[in-house]
Amino acid sequence: MRPQARRAAWLLLLFGLGLVRYHAEVLATWQLGDEGPYLRAFDHVLAGRSPYADPQYYYPPAFAWAGAHVLVALGARSTVILLRLANLAGVVVACASAVQWMPARRRARRITAAALLCVTPPVMVTMTYGNVSGLACGAVLGALALWRRAPASGGALLGASIALKPVGALVLLLSLARSRGRGRALVAVGWAVAVAAAGLAIGARELPAMLVLSAAARERSSASIVHVLDCFGLQVSAVLVAAIVTLASVAVVLARPMPWHRVALVACTASVLAAPLVWDHTMLLSLPLIVATVTPAVRALSRAARPDRPRALLTVLASALGALVLFGTREWTAIPGAPRLLMGAFGSVPLATLVAMTATAVRSTGASPTAARPPPGRAPAGAPR
Repeated sequence: MRPQARRAAWLLLLFGLGLVRYHAEVLATWQLGDEGPYLRAFDHVLAGRSPYADPQYYYPPAFAWAGAHVLVALGARSTVILLRLANLAGVVVACASAVQWMPARRRARRITAAALLCVTPPVMVTMTYGNVSGLACGAVLGALALWRRAPASGGALLGASIALKPVGALVLLLSLARSRGRGRALVAVGWAVAVAAAGLAIGARELPAMLVLSAAARERSSASIVHVLDCFGLQVSAVLVAAIVTLASVAVVLARPMPWHRVALVACTASVLAAPLVWDHTMLLSLPLIVATVTPAVRALSRAARPDRPRALLTVLASALGALVLFGTREWTAIPGAPRLLMGAFGSVPLATLVAMTATAVRSTGASPTAARPPPGRAPAGAPR
């Protein structure tokens, strides 16, 4: 079987596992938590109004326009089931892409992807609430996995994600910064810009309303930098925060040569930090980072000599604790009745953890772990024959 066919078969198998795991959410007869704003925005478009007449709709107008047409064609029940299936496809791609650079054999990577799909809180929250972050973040992670191998496909996928939810736009700048505007990155960026521009051109007159609504968004349970600073009494523009995060991430990429899989980790972290609203499902973008920190620590522990095992065990525990902190992002900010200063202090914990884990991963050197393994039966370059 060809590699492309093998990957497609694996994704279909993973999608089937997801259907078994989340069939109750996919087939639910009730409206899931985050589907209300989508359906109301679709109705506003059909009535000739702006989708931003609903103050909880923060997405580009193209999504509302497409959803409105699907609603007319299929009806409300079929529309929400289609959204849930698309969301499931997104989280499947996210989990499969998160293990792309895992330093392990194919079987271990597939078992890890299946575990991420079935038991990790960002995936479960996405499916339980019906938030399209699953589809958007899955497209971003899939694009990162394809960026070097198939730049046109990776760029088109990223462009589509930006038209749905512009959470991965920073990938464009970081890719250009790393490549200095040369090679395959230029092809990928060109496709991403073209597809995103085509999508955002739909209802373009509504884009200013989206930007104003998103920049002013304040949610008590959000773990974004904007919300944490607000808890400390600092009113900072979301645009300013995004600009600072963008400059900092570009500086990190330019500071030292790093392989693409490290750039991808920086891009995912920067995308979370720059977002005006951060919930549990936003942490789907942290799945590659968690895999990149936890799995090498476990591997080092299994190979450590007896004198080094206590230190290796502490590394595993620290990385696992970091993963648990990121998985429970909302719980750090949604403390009923807590003073705002205390909420700000707790809300900064997952953000600091995200930065610390990224710094640890970026300090690691070497090429992509999966790329470094020679094909079966072939000796590494330079090895004696």
